[in-house]
Amino acid sequence: MKVLIVSAVFPPEPVVSARTSFEVANGLVSEGHQVTVLAPFPSRPDGVLFAGFRRSLYRKENIGFCLIRCFSVISEKSTMASRMIENISFAITSSLGVLFQPRADVLYVNSWAIFGMGLVSLAAWLRGIPAVISIQDVYPESLAQQKRISTHSAIYRILRWLDGKAVRSAKAIIVLSDRFRETYAKDRGVAADRIHVVENWGENDSRELDVRGAYAVRRRYRIPDQAMLAVYGGNIGAAAGVETVIHAFEFLWNEDNLYLLIAGTGSRLAACQALVKEKGLQNRVFFYTPWPKEHTGVVLGAADFLLLPTQGNQSLVSVPSKLISYMLSGHPVLAMVHEDSDTAVLIRKAQAGWIIPPDDPVQTAAALKAIASSAPEELRACGVRALDYALSNLSREENLSRILGLLSQIARQTTPPAAVVHEFKA
Repeated sequence: MKVLIVSAVFPPEPVVSARTSFEVANGLVSEGHQVTVLAPFPSRPDGVLFAGFRRSLYRKENIGFCLIRCFSVISEKSTMASRMIENISFAITSSLGVLFQPRADVLYVNSWAIFGMGLVSLAAWLRGIPAVISIQDVYPESLAQQKRISTHSAIYRILRWLDGKAVRSAKAIIVLSDRFRETYAKDRGVAADRIHVVENWGENDSRELDVRGAYAVRRRYRIPDQAMLAVYGGNIGAAAGVETVIHAFEFLWNEDNLYLLIAGTGSRLAACQALVKEKGLQNRVFFYTPWPKEHTGVVLGAADFLLLPTQGNQSLVSVPSKLISYMLSGHPVLAMVHEDSDTAVLIRKAQAGWIIPPDDPVQTAAALKAIASSAPEELRACGVRALDYALSNLSREENLSRILGLLSQIARQTTPPAAVVHEFKA
């Protein structure tokens, strides 16, 4: 079959959904299908065009399948206006690509929420192409939790209506959790049999911990061998809530055996670095930035336990993809999320760590102190449980095959309208 993929992020961008889109494309090719991918020129997560790339309206390359890079405005700052311009510009170029590419048998959409999904879905409808939409976060609810828009505003209502129109037009949607399934069934009116729960999966390099490299990381920051090191690794953005952990270390001034390493980049990196300096925590809190993908095992391997902070109610509308890499690394996780969030449910099910509320530096400090005083064998056992659960439930083999099977099923079930096909062949 002919498959068209529209992905708002794509390698070499070090984003989980970029990798999953790439592996969906590769998986389809390995099954003998013809694949075309529409993706923007790479700029995430820093909002800077990657070295070696020059933007044009479209640029085609063959990497085992046809990859068409589409022009979009790069969001250099994490503001509502900047993100929306990026979203809309890629929505326009990618939807035009859907309109004028040879007609596909099925379309897999992993685009920016609302405008990206909406215009691409409209283009697919005009071509009579059945669409399968992958939902990574619930929008505009996620924007509201980040305080970018108000739930009482007209723009919120418009975005929510647009999101509903897009997902209801799809032949199937893929969501990350049962909570997402409930949201799209009850609030967006998507038929239950069109909603499929498929979790993201992790990379093997999370498991390939570099012991020598991890030791070098500790030496680099002068962290004693017997000290406890908590690590946050991921996007340092508005939704991450990394500042809460930094504030928690203000209450741990006498815990000289506990250190924090923050690895990654993002819109809040400079603010977090300034906060550490302001609070005089430079000897206890360190930054590993940039954090190259190939250093994943180095950074996670240096940790005694891993941190997963979130901001506000963000954990109720998203599932942080870094949790999968954390669990595959075989380390316990302290998550600052709501008790009834999907993240909390997963960690409890796996017995992989501890749950505390978000945005509470005092409670975070107490949890950090308690974990730091835990017996090493207790932490190791918790990490083993995390790894075992991830290998059994969050593997590429199981979850990728479910997506590939769904795409094949939708393509077989749908017969294209002859008039529409004839019109675009003319």
